[in-house]
Order: sequence, then C-alpha cells, then structure tokens
Amino acid sequence: VSVGLVSISKHLYEEYLTETKGKEFKFEDENPPEITDPQGGYKFVFNPKFNPKFAAVQIIDRAKDEPVADIESILRAVVALQSSSNGAFELNSAQKSELAALQHIYRTGRAEKKSGWHSIPINKLEETLKFLSHVEEVIDYPSNQRLEFKKTPWQLLLTVNVSLVGNVLLSLHWKRPEPEEDIYPLDEVKFFAKHIKWGRYKNLIVPLDTALSTLPYYLTRSTFTDIRDADGGKFVYEELPKLKELMTVEISETLEKLTLEQKPPVAVVSIELTEEQSIKASLDFEYDGTLVPFGKLAEKTPYVTIKKPEEELIYWVKRNLDQEEKAYKFFLNNKFHPMQTNNIMVEGDHAIDFYNSLLPKLVKNNWKAVELNDFSSLKVATKPLKIHVDIDFDDSVDSFSLEISCAVGKTEIDLDTVQHYLQQGKKYFYLEKEGYVEVPLADILQFTRSLNYFDAQKAEDRKFNVKTFRAGLVADLIDQQVAIKMSKKFKKFWDQISTFNTMEDVELPDNINAELREYQKKGFNWLWFLHSYGLNGILADDMGLGKTLQALVLIQNSKKKLGKEPTLVIAPTSVVFNWEAEIEKFTPDLTVLNLTGSARK
Repeated sequence: VSVGLVSISKHLYEEYLTETKGKEFKFEDENPPEITDPQGGYKFVFNPKFNPKFAAVQIIDRAKDEPVADIESILRAVVALQSSSNGAFELNSAQKSELAALQHIYRTGRAEKKSGWHSIPINKLEETLKFLSHVEEVIDYPSNQRLEFKKTPWQLLLTVNVSLVGNVLLSLHWKRPEPEEDIYPLDEVKFFAKHIKWGRYKNLIVPLDTALSTLPYYLTRSTFTDIRDADGGKFVYEELPKLKELMTVEISETLEKLTLEQKPPVAVVSIELTEEQSIKASLDFEYDGTLVPFGKLAEKTPYVTIKKPEEELIYWVKRNLDQEEKAYKFFLNNKFHPMQTNNIMVEGDHAIDFYNSLLPKLVKNNWKAVELNDFSSLKVATKPLKIHVDIDFDDSVDSFSLEISCAVGKTEIDLDTVQHYLQQGKKYFYLEKEGYVEVPLADILQFTRSLNYFDAQKAEDRKFNVKTFRAGLVADLIDQQVAIKMSKKFKKFWDQISTFNTMEDVELPDNINAELREYQKKGFNWLWFLHSYGLNGILADDMGLGKTLQALVLIQNSKKKLGKEPTLVIAPTSVVFNWEAEIEKFTPDLTVLNLTGSARK
C-alpha cells in the first residue's frame, strides 16, 4: 500500500507512459500556470509556518525584484498620486486588489524589517487569505512555486455506514466542485488551523465550507473513524443530528430507512401464578424482535442494538422510554406493587381482575402475554351470577309474594350467602366447577334498595310479601334485568296493569235501571279491575257524565259477586241527597243507610 501511495504521489506511472508512449501529462494542481503578463506591481510570498502563532507575507516589488520593507510609503504614494492627478489617476483591477491586500497587511501584520516579512496572527489569517485570494500572484515559501486560489468552496462530506460486526463506519472526504467533481480523503487537504475555513491541496489554496474546529475531535483525527457497537446508538441518535447541521452527511440507504421507519415497541408481559393465587409479572419491550427488560434505570441504556445476521443487518433503535414508563405505571395504577427485583405483583381480587379483564384488553391492543404456568384456576365463570325471583299472589290478591334465589348457570346459591361475601368486601367467590364468580355489587345493592323502597316484608328465608298496590316493584326488577318467573294469575294481572290494558269487558249486574254509554262501561270495567286486586283509583270526568252511576254499578256488581258485605261511600253533605236519589233511580235493590248530621250513630 505504501509503495502504491508513493508511486501515485510521484507520478511514476505517468512518467513511465511518457518514456514509453511519449504521452505528456499536466499536473496543474501541483504546477499552476505562470503569470505571463502581470498587470499588478507586486508578488506576495506566503509562509504559513513562520512560527507557531504567526503566518507571514512578504511583498516583492516586481520592478525591483526585492522585498518591500515599508508598506506605508507605498500607501502614501498612492494617496499622493490620487490627490495630484485631480481624479485622472486610476488603478486597474489587479492594482486595486493589491492595494486592498497591502492595506490589510499594514493594519494587521507586524513588519520584520530585517527579513522583509510581515507576520500575521493566526486568528487574523482567515481574513488575510480572503485578500490574497484576489491578488494576481501568490508564491509559496519555501518552494517558490505559484499558489493558485480557488473561488468555489470545497464541501466536507461525512459518509455513515455500518459494518457486519456492528460498528458505525465514518469517513470524511472533501468534495471538489471544479474543474471536474472529485472526492479527496480528509488528510489530503492541509489545514492552516482548524478554525480557518481555508486549506491547501498541493499548490491550490481552497475555501472550505466547514471549519474542523466545529466538529468533534474524534471525527477529525483521520479520514476514517469507527464507532464501536455499544456507542453506535448514541452516535446515530444524538451526535449525527448535530453533525447534519454542520456539514453534508450521507447515510447508507439501509441505515437511513431503518432509523426513519422505526415502529413503536411491543410490550411483553410474562406472568406466573403463585401458590397464594397472586400474579408475579415481569415487563419487557420488543424492539424489532429484540427483547429489552424494563428497568428503573432505563435512561442509562437508551438504545437497543438490533442484529439480524440472516439479513446482514445491524442497526440501532432508540428506546421509547416514555412509552415504557407509561406501561409500567399502568400496572402500578391497577394495584400491582413493585418487588425487590424488576418484577411486580398483584394479589387477591385484583389478580383475578387483571387476568380476566385487563389482560385480554392489553392483548387486543397489541401487547404480548406469556403465561409461565397454568392459570386455569384463576378463570372467572363464563356465566354471571343472576338474581331469580318467582312471583305469585298470596291467598288474598291484595298482596303478592317474591321467592328469591341466585344462580350461576344452573347452580343455585342462596341470596344470604351472596350478601355475606358482599359484607366481607369480596368481589369474587369461588364456585366449584364454575370458577371465580363476581359478586354483582351494584345489582345486589340496587335490588335491596328496591325491596326496601317498596316496603317488601320478609316472610320466610327466601320469601318477601308485597302489597299489590306496590306492584311498581316488579317494574323496577324488570329494569334491573332480574330473572322473573310469574304465576299464571299474577302474569295476567301484570300484563293488564303494565300495559294499561285493563279494559276486560265485565258483564253488567242485573237491576240497573239505566242504559250505560260506551265510555261509562269502560269506566265500570276499570273500576272493577281495581276493586278485584284491592287497588285504588280516581275516576275523573266532567260534571254530569255519570260518575255516580258508574260507581253505583260497581257497588251493585260487588254485592252480586261478594254477597251482602256493606260498602262505605264518603261524600260531601251537599251531594248526599243526590246520591240517595241516584240510588233509588238506578239501583233500587241497594239498601241505603244515611249517616249525616248530628243525629248520626
């Protein structure tokens, strides 16, 4: 390699072609063309290594072929000529550039009178090079060769790739724009100082688009740099974005695609059922097939190295620490508590809740769940606990009874047993062959409130008595989706009252001296329905439409059906005589006892 590099630098191959083929070569970067017809009066000799802190410039008077010791005298002479010529004296472009350079060197440099050099501080060199880039001729010291200044900046190019062993491979090159685009290693361009955006390539002085002082030291030590596997993620996600702001960066297509198209991690929860029916869990996150355990100090390892040898791929993924922390807090918010290791644990009813309710939701949301042992004993019953109520009238239809039980599927459970678990604060109880059964707290409390609200009286272990006029309880239980079974007799009553379909035609009793209108018959039917079930009601209608007649028909029918039991009519004294008249007119078979006035007994 060394022999080859030396051969290239000395153009040995080109010399061989010249000797054997007669082919001529021009190496203009090393031998810039000479100035054949100079328009200016001075040459500038540039010494970049005058001493460690200074560069130096020597000005050569073309006419005298000797160094200029006193710049000030030249500047004064130019001013004098301009003043004496009344504007007729004019400098050409080469002379103007020389004058600007002389003025700058006079202001910035320090004259070394014995040697004729003007020393330039390194921190002023970049500005000096800008002036020298415009003068006609600059000579290198000590080679005495002409230096050619280029106008278009050379671009610093960083190439980023990945090796098969996992290192990030960096290479720095200079991109030459003219005369033909070309690429040179970093070391090919010599720097006057790292903060100066000018460099030297052979006998070319070129402007640079990037000062090396703005880049990290590790990057500018040589053309090629390796970032080891462990630091690759930090470089790709922390250093590389900063470098992109400073210079041109080319990233290998594969690495660019993989870093830009990252998918969120898949949370993986591994669970183990302990002897105490508790769940011990560990949390991992899968990044492109690589598992990373959750840790409380995850911020210290924020990157994951992904290796896929079958695809010859190695790249880095930045961990989504916010998502990881959010997942961990989800468990803490759902009654898990941390253990000394990175494991977490949940116990009792909360463990049953997690396995049967929360875990399926997590899996549905693209989590992965790994069961490390048998969880069949922790499963809940496939059917919920339901309250069952059998309803029938008592011996008298003015009340009905509720026979209450609970069941899971076909397995019956006493309500008192369920309430016992409820009082203990348990959410679940275990039922043989069914699994864990959830105590429906809200359902039981609502059911109990309804019984109390409608004044249901406990009669036996499983029975409650309710007055028929409190049949609104049944509507409450139906709304609560209680499983209700009604006797035939009660169902008939409920179908009528719940749908207001109480208009069953009742045969009118005998001995009614009136022809009832249709609405009066309906009024009688409704009153008889209420009377049959011991219910109360109000018959409201305009005056003169026969409310008293309808009531009398009800009383007459009651006498017919139930015998000679008396009926009490309470009315204002102002209408008592009207009642007596109506009874005599429409229902003369009824016997009337008038209890009004102070003489009543």
